Amino acid sequence: MREATPLSRPREPGAISATRADRRPIRSRNALWAQAAASYLARLGVSPNQISLASVLAAGVGAVGLGFFPQPWNAIICVSGVQLRLLCNLLDGMVAVEHGKQSQLGVLYNELPDRVSDSVLFVALGYASGLVDACKNKRYMINFLDESRGGQD
Repeated sequence: MREATPLSRPREPGAISATRADRRPIRSRNALWAQAAASYLARLGVSPNQISLASVLAAGVGAVGLGFFPQPWNAIICVSGVQLRLLCNLLDGMVAVEHGKQSQLGVLYNELPDRVSDSVLFVALGYASGLVDACKNKRYMINFLDESRGGQD
């Protein structure tokens, strides 16, 4: 039987993060504009953690746009916020790995802002779609019907 070939090298104990060879392939990383942007941010001294935090800000802008602007601007602002968040997610890894700016705390900053950003956008989408209000109304209706029956099962 043929042995399985590992997709990446096992990490050394205490290693900070993945190397270039250990990362999953993303075609955008090879784009010249992405490499130029990552190099520019690295030369400016922007840390990957700062870029990760900027992704939360971008998601916040998208969420605010979705909730507070009229059609079609709310969709345009939201989509722009989502794309900017994804761009930050791409660039933080490129600056960290390809420009040697990895840190112990960077492992946390690579994941936590992504989860917060996604949550902010999903909650805003729930409010904008009326889903949150529909759920509240359903709960109120169930409570009303329960009370009108005298709380009997």
